[in-house]
Amino acid sequence: MKGLRDAYLVCFGRNSLLERELKTISLHVKNRGLSVIPLKGPSLARFLYKDIALRQGGEDIDLLVRYDDALSLCNALAGMGYVFKPDELRLPYRRQVTLVRRPDQERAGMYLDLHWDFRDRFMKTHVDQFLHHAKEVNIGDYRILMPSSSDLLLYLALTAITDFDFVQVKYLYDMHTLIATHGTDIDWEAVTVSARRVGLSTVLYFSLYCAADLFATEIPRHVLQGLKPPFIKRNVLKAWIQRDVILRKREAVAVSITWRTFISSYLLSATLFDCAKIILKKIFVPLDEVTRSYGEMPYWRACCMYAKRLMKPLAKAWKLNQEESRG
Repeated sequence: MKGLRDAYLVCFGRNSLLERELKTISLHVKNRGLSVIPLKGPSLARFLYKDIALRQGGEDIDLLVRYDDALSLCNALAGMGYVFKPDELRLPYRRQVTLVRRPDQERAGMYLDLHWDFRDRFMKTHVDQFLHHAKEVNIGDYRILMPSSSDLLLYLALTAITDFDFVQVKYLYDMHTLIATHGTDIDWEAVTVSARRVGLSTVLYFSLYCAADLFATEIPRHVLQGLKPPFIKRNVLKAWIQRDVILRKREAVAVSITWRTFISSYLLSATLFDCAKIILKKIFVPLDEVTRSYGEMPYWRACCMYAKRLMKPLAKAWKLNQEESRG
């Protein structure tokens, strides 16, 4: 109980700090005719659990914005002491920009991520619908834009299963709580149609399937039937995305090349051809992205860094093979 109490108080302190900053940011950009939608963080804790200390968040604030508004928002937030790199807004493979506010005597340091898409270069999610359906709601003692329950469910499903973190149970429980508390507001037909349109029907199916398996979430039977992937794909993915693997082997799977490169690509793709394209994009990262990742450098050096990055997975696979042989 002491450990739980300490964790609760730590979470309360961190989320209180984030919530105060979120209130200030929301009012600041609203006065300039701009809008943002908070993702995760204290606003989601308030909305789902009515207590910001009952949901552990990150160390930063994530906001969904229109890409056309991103530069104006960055300039507006610069007036609050946030610093950003304008070049990052023009990179074709970027889906977000990070702003940093250095600590001073009155305020703590803060990281702020502006997202204009939920995915990276492998998929576009078309977030316009999230912004179009968003409504102002009362969260605690302030009002803030929140996505509709249907759009929020789709976002949580996408976040629950990712390339680099495998399956995150807390987002599955968020889905369970959303369905339990706001189920009547969810338009299941609209969620299904949206998931198919943006290529996330398989992701939504497995997120709902896992939530029902772990937490007995009540999901209309026809929804799962309508989202069900083809037989072969469903059974290949079920070998990875299922209760025993999630609860006992999550960390090992999350760092495996097989999951990150191949299985997650299969999950996100509609056809084997799409899967192959995603895998190629993951392995053969654009040279411009490599140079930006490591800072500005001469072309010949960037090529060397590119080769090094391509060889890294092969070297890791070789090392694992050697360890298994010695074992």
